[in-house]
Amino acid sequence: QGVQQPYEISIVTAIENTEWINLKYKIYPNPTIGALNLIIQPSENKKMLYQIYDQNGSLILDGNIVSGKTEISLESFSSSIYFLKVIVDNTEFKVFKIIKR
Repeated sequence: QGVQQPYEISIVTAIENTEWINLKYKIYPNPTIGALNLIIQPSENKKMLYQIYDQNGSLILDGNIVSGKTEISLESFSSSIYFLKVIVDNTEFKVFKIIKR
């Protein structure tokens, strides 16, 4: 009674060569007041980048993921909800909901 359980709905459609999907990832702290850390196990020969979108779907920041830990500064952003998209070899890998306080 009174307990809500979050769940995630994912739909995978026609992705070939899926052996790279087992990448490990973590993002913290969330919610954040400043910097955000993206930890992702790099995969050999894969181009990885991140993109941050606001609630309207506008791209407001992007960059390359070149090491296992990438620090992303959100200090200049206003308090809101943002979406961080991780892209591997031009394929969307994961989308995180980020809360900026």
